[in-house]
Amino acid sequence: MCMLQKIHTCQPSDKTSYTSAYQKHVPTNFAYHIKYSKNDFQLPREYSGLDAAEVFYKKLKEDTLYIAKECYDRIVPMKPLTEAVKLKFKTKKNMPQLRRIF
Repeated sequence: MCMLQKIHTCQPSDKTSYTSAYQKHVPTNFAYHIKYSKNDFQLPREYSGLDAAEVFYKKLKEDTLYIAKECYDRIVPMKPLTEAVKLKFKTKKNMPQLRRIF
C-alpha cells in the first residue's frame, strides 16, 4: 500500500518539454511470505509504517542470509546406497541407450 504525497511543482513552459508530477507514492505497508517445497519457511511478515521500504529491505536481507546459512551452506552427509540401487546403476550404465543419463 502507498500513501500519496502532494508535490509542489514549477509552472509549465511552452518552450521546453516538461513532466508535471503532482503526487509521490510513499510505501507505507508490505507483506511477504517465503515458502519452499517442504514447508513454509516462516509465518507471513507484515509491517505498516512510514519507514516500510527500509524495514522491508532489512527484513528480506535478514531472511535471505538466514536461509543461505541454515539451508544451503549446511553440509549433509549422503545416505549410503543400497545394494539394489548400486546394481540398478551398474546395469543401466552398461545399456547404451541410457548411458547419457548417467
